[in-house]
Amino acid sequence: MCEGHAEAAADRERVRDRLRALIAERKALDRRRQELTEELHRTLRIAHDVGWSWSEIAAFAEYKNAAAASNQAKARDAVPRAPDRPGTYSVREAAKRLGKSTQTIYTWIESGLLEAEDGPRGKRVFLPDIPSSLIESE
Repeated sequence: MCEGHAEAAADRERVRDRLRALIAERKALDRRRQELTEELHRTLRIAHDVGWSWSEIAAFAEYKNAAAASNQAKARDAVPRAPDRPGTYSVREAAKRLGKSTQTIYTWIESGLLEAEDGPRGKRVFLPDIPSSLIESE
């Protein structure tokens, strides 16, 4: 009977070792899956940033539709994009800081009163020292 116990203990040890190995491998695969998912989300955003439509991205990446591709690119676990250029503001932020509407900010950009550039998340506005006459008039 002692031999039976020894064999059973050895079997238990082998099974425990195999379970540990499988659990470690599964964790490694989960980490790799997360890395690949984040890379996919980044690449979807890059494809859109360089001019691909969400419909084109959806067709190429085999998503159900454009909304699904867009949602994946914006998924919560996606790695954030690079920060916007320092000293720039979104149109909404610029409007709030200047006490103006977003339409006024767009008008000022179009007329050359404000300088702006297209950033990774939309138009970015440079807010230098704004003349008070610009802030007072709309």
